[in-house]
Amino acid sequence: MATGQSLITTSSPRKNLVQELRDPFYRRAFIKAHAGDSIAFQLKAMRLARKMEQRDVAALLGNPKLQPMISRYENPDYGKYSVSTLLELADAFDVALIVHFAPFSELVDWDMTRSSETLNPVSFDEDEGLWGEGLTSTTAMLLDSENSQSGQELEPDDGLETLGLATSGTQEELVSVGTTMQEAAA
Repeated sequence: MATGQSLITTSSPRKNLVQELRDPFYRRAFIKAHAGDSIAFQLKAMRLARKMEQRDVAALLGNPKLQPMISRYENPDYGKYSVSTLLELADAFDVALIVHFAPFSELVDWDMTRSSETLNPVSFDEDEGLWGEGLTSTTAMLLDSENSQSGQELEPDDGLETLGLATSGTQEELVSVGTTMQEAAA
């Protein structure tokens, strides 16, 4: 076997991609394809995970007649998303939208580790990263309510710090600054 063939068969997919990205023309094409593919695949994955039809997503956006547009958004070849449209879709699915410039290592890592979990982020209420493992916003709010009724102090990891409301204190202290637990969770 020739040395060149050995390198191809023994190198990792990540190394192969990095090698291909050395070409500026390939880099540009990869970024463009990645942006369109990622959005289209995520939209479809989120919709299917929630057992929704395209018309259901259109209805969440306020107009069931937008179904053909949802179909275009789920097409990896479309690629003409505006940030305001992406924000509306994020709101419809109750997920965050992160748009930022990044080093190529981040792009390569995302591409190499893409999974059903990364394509289908959980909604705010189901985000265990906010509420604690095994909890949703509803159960976390109930636990916080029980703690405040018993006079027990709320800790920063109770989800309040993530919401930017408080670092510690009782529910009464939160109400005194004008925000109740229910308003914070809404």
